[in-house]
Amino acid sequence: MKTAVSEVTELEAWTEEDFGFHWDGQETLLLNGECLWRCTNGARFIVELVGRGHVFGFHDKDNPGTATGELAFGHDFAVIDDRWIVDIWSKHFVGLSERCVFDLEFESDAAEIRRLFGDRSKWTLVS
Repeated sequence: MKTAVSEVTELEAWTEEDFGFHWDGQETLLLNGECLWRCTNGARFIVELVGRGHVFGFHDKDNPGTATGELAFGHDFAVIDDRWIVDIWSKHFVGLSERCVFDLEFESDAAEIRRLFGDRSKWTLVS
């Protein structure tokens, strides 16, 4: 398990082992003992790991047409520095994306952000 992040973008290259995910015989757990199947737990884990940021989310009925929302009736994810979305659940748990770090300021990320997270105006602060 890695323990420090100097740049949020480094998380893209982290493996499940780097994050410290482990199987307890029934489910995949984070280092803090929370289950990864709940996206909120993964988002809070990232905010704690990075040491800053917030958890945002949405309900599928309020932000329809997203790959994450359709799968789980809504979705929560970490937003760091109001610029970076970090979503380990989508990449490492359900495999909806090949990436877990997205730049809200980078135009080439816009389509994938829209596909996974939909309309930003529909996101609400969870923590």
